[in-house]
Amino acid sequence: MIYQPTQSIKNSARPWSITCMLPDAQHYTVARFHNRRDAEDHLRFLQRHMPNSAFELIFDSSAEEDEL
Repeated sequence: MIYQPTQSIKNSARPWSITCMLPDAQHYTVARFHNRRDAEDHLRFLQRHMPNSAFELIFDSSAEEDEL
């Protein structure tokens, strides 16, 4: 099996992202997805197995604008 590093994939190819909300208005990106359905499925999994964490699903259109 061949593995592709995630750094080589452009952010515009994966506009849907799940972020974890942290104290003091900080956040970090947990995962990026090609389509909303996959992102929602993964978000449900995270919320089920990590109920004390706050996750948000966002559409990152700024990644596409940065490429232009």
